Amino acid sequence: MCRADAILQPSKANPPEHEAVLHDSSMIEGTLKNIAYIGGAIRPGVKELDAHGIAVSMLDQKAIESGALDGADAVLVDFDALTPAQRARLLLKARQSNLPIVAMRHDVSTAAECCDEGADAVVGPSASSADLVVAVCSAQKQSNLRHQLQQRINELETEIVQAALVERATVVLANQSKTSRGESLRLLRREARRQRRPMWELAKVVLAADDILSARSTAGSSPQ
Repeated sequence: MCRADAILQPSKANPPEHEAVLHDSSMIEGTLKNIAYIGGAIRPGVKELDAHGIAVSMLDQKAIESGALDGADAVLVDFDALTPAQRARLLLKARQSNLPIVAMRHDVSTAAECCDEGADAVVGPSASSADLVVAVCSAQKQSNLRHQLQQRINELETEIVQAALVERATVVLANQSKTSRGESLRLLRREARRQRRPMWELAKVVLAADDILSARSTAGSSPQ
């Protein structure tokens, strides 16, 4: 378990932004228990994470493919030790598990490139354990924000599909009843309320019935 008393005591050497993160116990306490490390030899800063109550599991690509990331709270990747193809597979797996990803790279000026590949935070290979904790916490915030944004995008896409169903059903009802689309929309809304079901769900019923009637009409007009 991540020990708040081990992390929430920044030294005077820590810059202000580190202190702000280290003092945010709501972000840290109880959230970091195990970090999966993928890459070359474990760096000194990574080895010292146990002083913060964080266990480090060194994994290879085969272990990742078999589901070894399931017990991890975050992923620390030595980008320099992996090929682009290996990084892509790893990042995909981490994304599927909704895990924050911290990239270690000698040239931290390529941070933007690492983020483009899918990393949530970037540190240098000589980063201290405190630097790594700050980076992982920052990555957690980025990962959570990305997850929330993706959820909202999914919700909006669903709403668009549902609105399209209602629009199509409104046109069908207007054509069948020889009324305006506005009146058909009100009819659909009233019926949805009466049946206590979403309008889009009722719209699917209307469209399905129209497809059946259209198919029968086509079959009946076909030459024998």
